Amino acid sequence: MTVKVAIGDTAELEVVRDPRTTLDPLRAETLVQELLPIVRSGFGSDKFTERQVAWASIDVPYGAFVYRAGDVVGLASASVLVPAGLPAPVLYLGTAALATHVQGQGHYQALLLTRLALGAVAGATYFTTRTQSPIVCRALKALHPYPFTPGTEQYRTTARKIAQELDGHGPRTTERPGGLSFDDETGVVREAYDASLYSALPRSGDPNIDGYIDAHLSIDRGDALIVVGSLRPAELDERCRRKLGYGFDHLMGHVAPLVQTATR
Repeated sequence: MTVKVAIGDTAELEVVRDPRTTLDPLRAETLVQELLPIVRSGFGSDKFTERQVAWASIDVPYGAFVYRAGDVVGLASASVLVPAGLPAPVLYLGTAALATHVQGQGHYQALLLTRLALGAVAGATYFTTRTQSPIVCRALKALHPYPFTPGTEQYRTTARKIAQELDGHGPRTTERPGGLSFDDETGVVREAYDASLYSALPRSGDPNIDGYIDAHLSIDRGDALIVVGSLRPAELDERCRRKLGYGFDHLMGHVAPLVQTATR
């Protein structure tokens, strides 16, 4: 199933439940080929393969694709985790990338809000991501997540459970000796990836975020950060009105059929 979300007058999101089975096979293959240069540009690395792009955009529970003038210019994915020991589901924000010429135009916020709405409909009480990117951390910082918000130490246990749930899922291709290594004090997963996902790590311009990542992560080793925050629909309403022109409850209702289809 697919729903459309307008981003102003110039762009549109296509949000797809289970893209691999929902999309026509030829369209899925073509979409991967179109997304490959966007992902490579977004991460500043030509090492990404079509198979990795398919894993990040097509072989996912929820895929979202940004279109402008009929051309795909961005992607994002999401899934709903149920980590052992947590009382409610967790929304996982997967890979996101935008073509260079549309960055900074608010499309990432639309992708973020839409994925948060999917999580809220699914009953998630937390959102999370595993990332090396200071820019992703900056985009999420306004939602007051761990570890960038004072007083969020209570999320440490949740972050560890999420790290355990995500371990073994992702682009690692080699065995990590000793299993999961998670630092409860900093939220860092050691060697989450085989190596850096970036040729050159982008800077966020936020000295707290950039300094935190510099101090606690070895990007070349493949370390990543687990970011965790509470998913509170009421606090997202004004942000949604500014970005999309209507409230967060309306957005939840718009994407709800995708989640309901998944739970039947």
